[in-house]
Amino acid sequence: MTKTNDEDLTQYHLTAPGCSRKGIRVRALSATDMDAALEAAAKLLSPDATPVQIARTENRMGAEAMLVEVSKAPSDSAEALLTAAWEPFDPNARRPQLNAKDWNVLMSIYVRTYSVSRSELDDIMGKALPVAAG
Repeated sequence: MTKTNDEDLTQYHLTAPGCSRKGIRVRALSATDMDAALEAAAKLLSPDATPVQIARTENRMGAEAMLVEVSKAPSDSAEALLTAAWEPFDPNARRPQLNAKDWNVLMSIYVRTYSVSRSELDDIMGKALPVAAG
């Protein structure tokens, strides 16, 4: 995914144990982007795919849709990433750019960003008001 000039990105430093210590920059997804991730996941899987396989593949596709740039090298600090060299995310080179733990972190960011928790939904529904139609 190539960044457009009017698009803001969020930068993360992958520092959990087992992560590459690289930086990633992600973009916000639209509802259309999220639908495209689900459709891409469905096309990759067989008709016998389990709900878990579908969800995991959707999360991976969504994470890929979010990812715009990866730092070229690991970094010791988030501040150092601000002046680091970056390269565009290449979905065909996914494995060399990031390791498996990095991808699990990125998929978790996707899920946490775009999933709705029960408490969030309860809060929204608890504030609903009846109104007249029209």
